[in-house]
Amino acid sequence: MGKLREIEDEIALAEDTTREAENAIGNARNDAKMAEEIAVQAEKEAKSISEKADGLRNQTVEARKIAEELKSDADQFFNDIIETGTTLEDYRRQASTDKAHASEAVQKAKLAENDAEKANKTLSEAQDSLKRIIDQLNSLDDVNNEELDELEKQLDKAEELLETADLDKQVGHSFPPVWYIFLCPLLKIFPFVVLRILKSP
Repeated sequence: MGKLREIEDEIALAEDTTREAENAIGNARNDAKMAEEIAVQAEKEAKSISEKADGLRNQTVEARKIAEELKSDADQFFNDIIETGTTLEDYRRQASTDKAHASEAVQKAKLAENDAEKANKTLSEAQDSLKRIIDQLNSLDDVNNEELDELEKQLDKAEELLETADLDKQVGHSFPPVWYIFLCPLLKIFPFVVLRILKSP
């Protein structure tokens, strides 16, 4: 009976040992499976991280490219602003120059107008003087020296009026009509012709 009991105890111990071994093997299998699953998951995560890293790298390259393009556009825009400012300054200077030329032209036009008015006034006065002299000549019945001397003084005065006014010079600035140009020299020589005729024997 004692032997049988020992055998049964040994069998029970062996069964327990076997059970523990099976449990250990089962746990090892589970651990191995879990480790495999963890490894697969880690591989997936590593692949995902790698893909994300590649994506970020591509985005960084694209962002750098966009940044360079934006910088180039900004530089071009800045250069355009400088060029536009230079062009505007040129236009401003040209406008100022044109304004000065226009003012000068207006001033010259006013001076020419004043010269023309003075020339016309001088011519009118000379014509009036000559008309009076001619009227006096026509009214003379007999020629006497005193009256001729008086007429000569008036002719000298008319000539002096023309000389003082510098009619030829003024007329040159005001673009006179043709009759005016021809009349001026005639006004200067006419008095002497009249006097020579009257004083001739």
